[in-house]
This record gives sequence, C-alpha cells and structure tokens, in this order.
Amino acid sequence: TEGVDYVKIELKDENGRIYFADANGNHTSLGYRGTMEIRRYPEGYGVVNELPLEKYLCGVVPSEMPASYERDALCTQAVCARSYACIQLMRGDYAPMGAHVDDSTSYQVYNKQEENEKTKLEVEDTVGEVIKYNGEIAEAYYFSTSCGFSGDMDAWNEETNVSQRYLQGISLLSDGSEPDISDEGKFAEFIKNKDINAYDSEGAYFRWTANLSLKEKAEAVNAAIVARFEANAANVKITKSDGTEGTAADLAGFGAPGQITVDQRCAYGAVKQLGITYEKGSVTLFSEYNVRTVLGAAATQVTDKNGEKIDMTLLPSAYCTVEPVEDGFVVYGGGYGHGIGMSQNGANGMAKAGMNYVDILMKFYHDISIENIYNEAK
Repeated sequence: TEGVDYVKIELKDENGRIYFADANGNHTSLGYRGTMEIRRYPEGYGVVNELPLEKYLCGVVPSEMPASYERDALCTQAVCARSYACIQLMRGDYAPMGAHVDDSTSYQVYNKQEENEKTKLEVEDTVGEVIKYNGEIAEAYYFSTSCGFSGDMDAWNEETNVSQRYLQGISLLSDGSEPDISDEGKFAEFIKNKDINAYDSEGAYFRWTANLSLKEKAEAVNAAIVARFEANAANVKITKSDGTEGTAADLAGFGAPGQITVDQRCAYGAVKQLGITYEKGSVTLFSEYNVRTVLGAAATQVTDKNGEKIDMTLLPSAYCTVEPVEDGFVVYGGGYGHGIGMSQNGANGMAKAGMNYVDILMKFYHDISIENIYNEAK
C-alpha cells in the first residue's frame, strides 16, 4: 500500500511459533501460530496475526476460561467464542488494519495464556459448532461471574430487538428459585447476602464491597463523567441548576458532588440509571458500563467476598446498591462483568452439577440451536 511499509512472516513448519522478543532475543510474548503481518504507519506499527478460526480458538479458550474448569464449561466457552468470532468476521470493524478483532476484552482475549491440551481438546470436540437464533449466528455475549442473575440488553440502555431475543435474563440460583428483587430494599437484602447458593457463588466476585468518597475523588469522578459524555453523550445527561441541559464543559462549574442515588434498575438487578447531585447541577448516567466507570473512579477501596482487596478502577459490575455512610458511600455488589449472556463461572457450576454443554448453552441463551458452520459449506 502506498505510504505503508509492510512485511509478512511465514513459518516453514506449521508446528512452529512466532514470538515477540526484546533486543537481546528474549521472548516477551507467547508463541503465535499462523502468519504475522507488520505494517508501519505514520503513527506507529500495526501487527496482524492471521490463522485459521479453529487455531485462533485454541488461543482464546484458555485465555478466557481457566483450563482447570470442567470439560462442559470449556466446551460452552469454545462454542460461544466461535460464535462471537464468526459475527466479527462478518462485521469487519478492523478492516482498515487488515484484521477482524483485537486480542483484548474489547473483543475476546487471545493468546494471553499458553495453549493447553485440555482446552484444545474442547475446541476439537465442538469443532464448527455455533449458536444460532432464527437461522442466524447469534452474538454470544459472555462475562465472568453473575450476582445470581444475568441480564439483557436493558443493562446497556438498549432495547432488545427481534434478532436479540435469545438474550434474556435468568436466575442462576442452583435450586431454580427466583428471588424477589422488585424494590430497592429487597434488592439490597439479596445483594448483601453472601450465603446464596448460585451456580457461580464459589467465585470471589460473587459478592464484593466498595467504599466511595466523592469528596476525595471529585476530580477523578468529573474526569470519568467527561470521558463517558465524550464517548456517548446519549448515555450521560448533564443538567444545570436552572434545569436546562448542560454539556461536559459545564461540569467544572457545578461545585462539589454530594449525593449518589439509584434512579432506575433493570428487571434483573443491574443499575440502569444512576444520579449524582452537585451543588449547582446534576448528572444522570445510563448503562452498566457508565455506572461502573464513574463509581469506580470514586472508589477508595474494593474488596471481594473474602475480604481481599481488588485492584481495579472499573467497578466489578453494576449489580449493586449504594448506601450513604458518615464519610461517603458503601456499594454492595455482586458479579464481575456486564452480566449479559453466559456467566463463565456459572457455566462451570452447571457443569459441576452434571449439565452438558448443550444444556448449559440452552439455559443461558433462549430458543437457540447449536449448528455446525462447516456442514453448511458442504
């Protein structure tokens, strides 16, 4: 391409690997299968690893789910990862870079853990299998740990359209019950309970606590609100003291933030609408990610259900309740991740309970079928 320096590295031995290395030749990455394309742009280098889909999944599954998990849980991960990858192949978000996805949590984590014979076997055992809904490959969202419920697109402040109706919230309590979380008091009682038996209640993030200080963290909170407003103004409402709509530029004149309120909650428990009241205005946040980002900016300490400190700036989930205390606020929460689709720890708990991977997928994704993409090509 004109103005772009380009080199492609190919392996003579298909069992070989390509590594990143430092100036002394020491490996600084795990080995990569396939080919490696390196392009130099005015702003830096772009590196693209190209390999077959099934080989790619061998690097995704152990990076997304520990190899120590149950066989059927790993099979669910393989099917979900394959379905998600197929959707991205069709979308081409990274087409200008000559790629389909990146290797981070923005898409799927890839090649961050060594390939494992066990996880490779689960990829092979499910080869070609994807989730379909109404004849189309479904975007199989998944996350780490639930609070005892999973949710739907409402957590992202989006309506579930016809093609996404397979994404419905469920109870993950192992006895099949569905606790009443219809008001703030009942939800608070539920989320503070560390003894609930759910399929993923063994996970350290099943319950967690965060201490917040708006006074100490006011600058970080404002910076987080501005960043989220600039990313998507539709999910951040800034209101001036006279009731008129404001912008990110007005936030600096609002004075000190004082109160935090849960103004609206999704049916399955995630905070959908969070209010922050200032001396001279207010901010309303919509969507689970905005809630997690801004509350995370206000956090002085986050601990898991075992009392261990969690080092993160993004709150583990938006399945939480906020209570004022003398020196700030305490957030009682549960789960880790966006909460939509399959809980990875929940899948592992279901597998331990004797469910096979097809039944687990049917539990998390409604009215789906498991079909083989390679059969279609014949």
